[in-house]
Amino acid sequence: RGELVKATFASYDTTPPGAQAARDAVRSWAGSVYLARGDAAPWLYLHGPNGNGKTHLAAAATNGLTGENIATVFTTYPELLGLVSRNGYQDQESAIAVLQQVPVLIIDDLRAEDLTNDWKLTVLFRILDARYVSRAATLIVSNLPVAGQQREPCIADFEPRIASRLQDRRVCRIFTHTAPDYRKAQH
Repeated sequence: RGELVKATFASYDTTPPGAQAARDAVRSWAGSVYLARGDAAPWLYLHGPNGNGKTHLAAAATNGLTGENIATVFTTYPELLGLVSRNGYQDQESAIAVLQQVPVLIIDDLRAEDLTNDWKLTVLFRILDARYVSRAATLIVSNLPVAGQQREPCIADFEPRIASRLQDRRVCRIFTHTAPDYRKAQH
C-alpha cells in the first residue's frame, strides 16, 4: 500500500535516539525467519509511541521476506478483523485458518480501542494461540506495552492469555521502540 511497498531497512531513518536499535531488532527478527533459525524466538512484539516508524519497519520486514519468496501476510489489526468478519461463518473460519497457518504473519496497529470487544479478542486469541503452539513467525506492532504500566493501558488489561504468550521468552521477544514521533518533529 502506498509508500509502504517501498519500505526497506536501508530507507529507515536511524538518526532519532532509539531508531537504530528498533531497526536492528526487526531486521534481526526477519533475518532469523529467513534463515529459519530454530534457536531464535519466532515472535517479535514491537511497541512504542505513535509515529516513530514502527509501521515502516514492519513493512520493511514484509518486503524483505516476500522478496525472498517467503509467504508473508502484512495487515493492520482493524483490516484483519474486517477480513474475518466480511462473510458468513464458513468464510470466517477459512480466513482464521489462513492467518493461523501462513508462514509469516505481521499484524500492525494493535490498539486499545480494538481490544474492548469479546468477538475481536476471541479472533485475535485464536489466531495467536495457533501460531504460538506451532511457533510460527509472527510480528505484532502496537503502541501498547504487554504488561506493567500502572496508568497506561496494556495488553494484559484486555487479554491476559495473549499477554502470557507474549511474555514467553522462548517464543517472543518484546522490544520497546523509544524513538519520538517523527511527525511532530516535522512541524
